[in-house]
Amino acid sequence: MLDVGCGNGYTLRTLAERIRNGGIAGSIELLGIEKNPDLNRLAIRMNEGLPAAISGGDILRAETLKVDRASVDVCISQRVIINLMDLADQRAALANLISLVKPGGYLLFIECFQEGLDNLNAARKEFNLGPNTPAAHNLYLPPDFFNISELIEASPEHWNVPATLFSTHYYVQRVLQSALRGSVIDRNSNFVRFFSEALPVAVGDYSPIRIHCFRKTKT
Repeated sequence: MLDVGCGNGYTLRTLAERIRNGGIAGSIELLGIEKNPDLNRLAIRMNEGLPAAISGGDILRAETLKVDRASVDVCISQRVIINLMDLADQRAALANLISLVKPGGYLLFIECFQEGLDNLNAARKEFNLGPNTPAAHNLYLPPDFFNISELIEASPEHWNVPATLFSTHYYVQRVLQSALRGSVIDRNSNFVRFFSEALPVAVGDYSPIRIHCFRKTKT
């Protein structure tokens, strides 16, 4: 299981602790890759004594990733591709990640899309609220980014999390709360907690963050 752009290693630590405590069955090798040296060191410290290895590497240069092609069962990317500020680089990085995964293996992406942000800002405009914008170091993805013949959506029996899981939360936090309380982003207010729990998840498409799980085709 490969966590590419693993940051401070939190996800790897969570998985490694579950494996160590018997929460995940079977023999699983965990590998994290982090290009930033400071985050790499944090990830190593966070996973000290746990069954997770951390290395460096650049997703734009597959030869630096220290992972054999077609050797990974599960590849995780959490808001990594959006840190590349050129669409051609983003597509090249995706191709590199796909090449590392075995035919029939899984790729889990938690990335941000421009379409969700546009929908969110259209809803904010109805309340005369200004637009939200991506961070300066992010380039959000176009809607067809994962329309690649090598990727097929994981079947419901293996993955049943909606891509727009955070839509309700974003609408409550970035639209309703801002309309009623002013243009503040209070992620953990009582207002946000109440309505995010009271309403169904994944209503509409108002979150830039989407979750996609794919299988790599076997042909």
